[in-house]
Parts: sequence; structure tokens; C-alpha cells
Amino acid sequence: MTIEKNLMAELLCIADTEWVLGHWYTRSLMNSRNLQDATALGAMSQDTWGHTRALFRYLEEENNLPDFQIEFGRKAVEVHNMDMLDNPPQSYGDYIVTTYLAELAVWRLMATFKDGTHSDIAPMMTAFGKECYFHRLNSDGWFTLFTEAEKQEAIACIAHRLGAAIAWFGTEKASSECELLASGVRSQSVWDARQMFIKEASAKLAKVLDITEQKIEALVDSINPAERNNKRRRPEGSEMPAALWEYVVPTNEGAILARRPLSISVQDEIDLWDKPETIAFDYD
Repeated sequence: MTIEKNLMAELLCIADTEWVLGHWYTRSLMNSRNLQDATALGAMSQDTWGHTRALFRYLEEENNLPDFQIEFGRKAVEVHNMDMLDNPPQSYGDYIVTTYLAELAVWRLMATFKDGTHSDIAPMMTAFGKECYFHRLNSDGWFTLFTEAEKQEAIACIAHRLGAAIAWFGTEKASSECELLASGVRSQSVWDARQMFIKEASAKLAKVLDITEQKIEALVDSINPAERNNKRRRPEGSEMPAALWEYVVPTNEGAILARRPLSISVQDEIDLWDKPETIAFDYD
């Protein structure tokens, strides 16, 4: 694969994960415990969708794709979202831990580009990272308010959630063969990002859940990271569940009618008849 294709695949891993994460925030907003929480979740969903759509528009321009094709023109199996977010939270503790892990993992992958040589991507990742930092501060606040029961809920979810987040970074061998790192577009290896993620996440969870980092390590499932050694960072051939996909990109008749035609969504009625809505494209 070319460096350009590799870069697109990696940026979609970031954008698509934030896309799904934003829907997690929106879905739970009406269940907020107070107005402050609702305001925070609304702002966080707005930020994550802003990052997503900025990357979508950038990639469409760079690859001469029709407007909004990446958002509305793909199939679920072409989306690069982190599979940790495929399954909904089973408790409040699970929700807070999972969203925190997703925020931290995405930031760590973003940070591998922020000091790189790409004049468009490096400053974009730096700007996104500033907003991601405040999201994690919100998580800190929610952690401090955990009841004992919620701490136990959080501990119960660590094995699968943290294991899946760690596996998302892939293997050391795959990281060492990264063309983006060799070219300078990526300034830090994914393996180093993985190690920093593990260190930060383990320290945070140990502190807020009153357990040792050694116990956290013992709780983590042995999820095979080699299964994520592909351009989507997901088990090969997998896709988000149908119910989640329908929530992210509704396919019911009402939703389709409510969406303006892709061909005129930016330039109102300009090139109405000769501008294709989608074109064939390999996102991997």
C-alpha cells in the first residue's frame, strides 16, 4: 500500500472511532444525572463529531471523493471504528470506564502524528488533542463520584474493555514495519503509544477504583492483538452490530427522506444532474 492509503486508513481509525463515540455520548445524554453532566456530554459529542467530520471532509478532498461519501456512502464493513465500542455498556461504571479508555486510546493514536512531517495532519492532531484533554478531565470528575457499587461495575468490565483497547494498537512487529513512521509522517511508533496508553490507563483505574495495577493486569483478557494487524484495526471481516450501524447511519425511510441528496448538500442545486452521489473506492 502507498503511504497515502496507509495514512487514510489510520485517519479513518481515528475518525470512525470518534464517530461512534460521539453517538455513545448522544445516546446517553437524556439519561444524564444532572444538567452539568448533560452539558458535558453534549459538548463532548459535538467535539468528537467535529473531529470526525473535519477528517472526513479532508480525506474526501484529498481523494477526490464526492461530498459526504465517507459519512453516508460506506457499508458497515468498510468502517474503521474500534471494536471495543461495538457492544453497549452494561452499567454506569462500564459506561464511564469504556468512554475514558476510548478517549485515551484515540488520543494516543492521534499523538503519533502530532510532531510528524505532514503539514496538514500534524497541527490537526494537536488541535484535536487539546479538546480530548478536557474530555478526560470530565471522566476524572465522574470517577471521583463513583459509589462503591459503581466501582465494582467498573472493575467487572475491565477485563474485556481494557483488553480490547490494548489490542486495538496491534503488535510490536506491525508497529516496527509502519511506513508512516519510516517516512516521518508519524513521529512516534504505535507500539510506544500502546505502552503509554497501558501505563496511563492502569495508573488511572488503579487510583480511582482502589485496586493495584498488578490486579488490573491480571484482569485483562488475553485478546489477540494480531487480529488487529490490518488497516481497520479490527478482527478481519468484522463490523459494528446492525443496531449500532442503524443508529449511526439510519437507513429507515424517514431518515433517508430527511437527508438532503448528497449531490447538493454543499453547493445548493449546483451541478445537480452531473455530480455523482458516490463513486467506487477502496477505503483500506
